Amino acid sequence: MLKSMSAALCFVLALPAFSWAECPPEPGLERFAGQGWGIDVANRRFQDDSLIGRDNVSDLQVAWVFGLDGGLRPHSYPAVTEDTVFIGSEGGKLYALDRDSGCERWLLDVGHAVRSAVIHGRTRPGEVRLFLGTQDGDVHAVDAATGAHLWKRPISQHSFAVPTGTPSFFNDRLFVPVSSFEVAMAMVPLYGCCTFRGALLALDAATGELLWQTRLGRGGYLGGVHWGLAVNEALELVYVPISDDNSGQVQGESAAGLHALDLQSGQVVWRHASHGDCEDKLLCWSGFSAAILATPELVFAGSLDGMLRAFDAGTGEVLWSFQTWDTFDSVNGHPTFGGAIDVHGPMLFEDTLLIQSGYSTFAQAGGNALIAFSVSSL
Repeated sequence: MLKSMSAALCFVLALPAFSWAECPPEPGLERFAGQGWGIDVANRRFQDDSLIGRDNVSDLQVAWVFGLDGGLRPHSYPAVTEDTVFIGSEGGKLYALDRDSGCERWLLDVGHAVRSAVIHGRTRPGEVRLFLGTQDGDVHAVDAATGAHLWKRPISQHSFAVPTGTPSFFNDRLFVPVSSFEVAMAMVPLYGCCTFRGALLALDAATGELLWQTRLGRGGYLGGVHWGLAVNEALELVYVPISDDNSGQVQGESAAGLHALDLQSGQVVWRHASHGDCEDKLLCWSGFSAAILATPELVFAGSLDGMLRAFDAGTGEVLWSFQTWDTFDSVNGHPTFGGAIDVHGPMLFEDTLLIQSGYSTFAQAGGNALIAFSVSSL
């Protein structure tokens, strides 16, 4: 395990055991938390359907932890309803988990690692379907109520093409983004070849005119804005995570952290500098690489050192934090531990906050923990 095994630092977080027999098999499908990676069609990663705010965020506690199978770099972003979490694994499983307890409602083996977010759509017959992409280049449709596999469509142009990010469902059509990884890429060293600087640009959508540009990071081969920002229109702020890590090729102090910019001018309103909770941890960096999530009052962001934080949306004050780089007793009995938080970032709906911890890519700490939090006072 990548975490230090010091007896003072390594412990198992004991959680209540749940009986699978008590878990009703059919999920509620009336209300969804949003759609895909961006939550809404504008890709703002803004969740206004939340019961967690400034006054009670400090009461967030772990409700349950589920051990994802098949690897240490999960990519799937969950779909969440009034009582169910749909999530894919590197082991090629699609799970329907009870939102309150984490027990399995149903399980479907799709054969290959789930690479994309899970999205939903109500098709012509009126049924709710789930759509997802897998590592082998296939797109799948699943009955959300029963977990029955409805169809599979190969979309790969060649053996290195895979679905990525979030498919989109609109007017009974499914739009699937695909990335192609050329064979020649394997010949190029990952480290030492490239540097990435983090900046945000605002363009006039009608004309393409550059309205403003703000550079936020010094750069490096793991620098930049990686997986997505968030927007709070009421506060006129855009929140930008910066990795800026492992940057031996560039000069200057790291700008790793979370930055809030004025939507109209691009001026920095507040910033949180991340210096990392990396003592006694191997493969640990401090930056913010994963996608983030905003609410009317808060911003939730996870960092590469395993820390999940809730910030005051207006001031940047840290109101709550939790270290996910740990070993957990999972409700499904699978060996479970967290590491770096990257890629997918947090998901929030009503009183439930979800995070996946662990990403064993780019010399980062892997893990397989799906952690659910709830507010004990609700």
